[in-house]
Order: sequence, then structure tokens, then C-alpha cells
Amino acid sequence: MRAQIITDPRRAEYITNKLAERLHLGITNDCMFNASTAACGSNGPFLGDHICSGSDCANSLYTTKHRKVLESHIERIDKFLDGGKGHQQFIEHLRKDRARIVALLREMTREQELHEEES
Repeated sequence: MRAQIITDPRRAEYITNKLAERLHLGITNDCMFNASTAACGSNGPFLGDHICSGSDCANSLYTTKHRKVLESHIERIDKFLDGGKGHQQFIEHLRKDRARIVALLREMTREQELHEEES
């Protein structure tokens, strides 16, 4: 783990303010917003507007607190796909989204297991 100890109160306040400007908390993911790499564009983030690109975006952050919501999202996708309805392009989009979320959850599990082994 890489840590930094800040002894200058002005520097600490500056870092905290910069972090507060960039870090946005969301339901399915968090965002460390950087306009130059944002999938939502320079006017984002749009975490609450259902147009966040989530796992397609370099700014996206996921933690174990998001696990249950992501698992529920997979269940909703599966239920829709099992219904056999929908436009083919939309169905393909959902399948890709599902695959990304499954891969993300697997990575979370691996990281958690490694962390537990180190403890």
C-alpha cells in the first residue's frame, strides 16, 4: 500500500478539495471524474441520470459495496433475456453488459481473496 503523510495543513486542504471535486459516489459504481478520459464527455459525470457508461469508462471505480447492486443487475438482465423479447441490438448490448459485470465481479472476488490471504 502506498501512503502519503501530509504535514502542511494547506496542502492537506488542497488535496481534499481536489478529491471532492473529482470523486462522485454512485449506486452501481463510483466515478473519479477526469474529463479527458470520461465516456460521458466533459460535462459529466451522470451517475444518477442512467447515462453513466459504468464499466465502459476509465473513470469508473467499483468496490465491494457495489457487489449486491451488480448481482441484482445481472438478475434483471437474465430475466429480460429469458423473456425472448426485444430488439436484437439491445439484446446484444445487454449480453455485453452482463459479460462485463460478471468479469468485474470475478475480479472483485479475486482481489478480496488475495486481500484475505495477506491478512
